[in-house]
Amino acid sequence: MVVIEGNRVERQKQYQGNDFYKIASYHVVGADLSAIQSMEPDVVILDEAQRIKNWQTKIAKEVKKIKSTYAFVLTGTPIENKLEELHSIIQFINPFKLGPLYKFLEEHQIHDASGKVIGYQQLTQIRSLLSDVIIRRTKKQVLKELPGRIDKNIFVPLTEKQAEIHIEYADKVARLVNKWKRFGFLDEKV
Repeated sequence: MVVIEGNRVERQKQYQGNDFYKIASYHVVGADLSAIQSMEPDVVILDEAQRIKNWQTKIAKEVKKIKSTYAFVLTGTPIENKLEELHSIIQFINPFKLGPLYKFLEEHQIHDASGKVIGYQQLTQIRSLLSDVIIRRTKKQVLKELPGRIDKNIFVPLTEKQAEIHIEYADKVARLVNKWKRFGFLDEKV
């Protein structure tokens, strides 16, 4: 196993090496795409695949150019309120699975009169369509496998400049609180 790092020349040598596993960061993919393609990887695994959830980013576009027989994506971050994110990630696994983005969104988004997305529809259809390519574990399922929460408080003293700013704001807040206590409300005037 080798972690691809260093300058361009060093990285090129690492791609050509005999290491069975090669680990590269998302940031070098664009610069190293031809070297990655020349390896003709059988399997590509994207960890932290939320990095490609925005299909418009340079990283997402470059990563999706990697061709391999098999692709896996791993993410601990749920898709957050946008079907475009799901579509972008699935597109790496199988660019044809969900069809063209415009058609996918047209079928599953609900818009108000002004065209703003206000909801989604037919989500069970999407779940069913993706059942052969997604393994989804809920927070409830995963929670029992996680270690207990550990809190550690570390107190760091303010710098002189930070202390000045803090005192200035603390005075303003104290005046506002006193005004609210006296009058029971605050207007836009301080």
